[in-house]
Amino acid sequence: MFKAKLTAKPKLGFLGTGLMGSPMIMRLLDAGYSIYIWNRTAEKIISLLENGATAADSPAAVAIESEIVFMCLTDANAVEQVVFGDKGVVKTGSEKKLLVDFSSIPPDLTRAFSMRLESECGMSWVDAPVSGGVKGAEEGTLAILAGGKLEAIEQIRPIVSNLCNRM
Repeated sequence: MFKAKLTAKPKLGFLGTGLMGSPMIMRLLDAGYSIYIWNRTAEKIISLLENGATAADSPAAVAIESEIVFMCLTDANAVEQVVFGDKGVVKTGSEKKLLVDFSSIPPDLTRAFSMRLESECGMSWVDAPVSGGVKGAEEGTLAILAGGKLEAIEQIRPIVSNLCNRM
């Protein structure tokens, strides 16, 4: 059962600060959101910290501080490790939080990960692969193909509208 009820300006988390993640984070910072970030290569977050993001030492730490945790990771293996690893989101996730995955991973794995996350900690998963490349991420013109619980999708819509022109 979906139970997340977000505040007016929810605290956000973002896992993965690569070519797509960094400009997406910058757009959310520019929109006035507080964002906790983590990246496996810590040096890649320095410019984001200088622009107002807050560093966390693990995905679990991001989930503690955030109502919504966004991810933009390289592949299914990275997603699985970040969500279910020793310091993964699942360790501190709850039914009052949302996970939004911008990564492009196979649908069968997304469904399995989503069911596992909800089973283990109650957290809802929105699958939201993006299209539009780095330029789209920088300009906020991505297309986001969101799937998951309708209530969760509607709750993230005002936030992700800063990143896309279609969801």
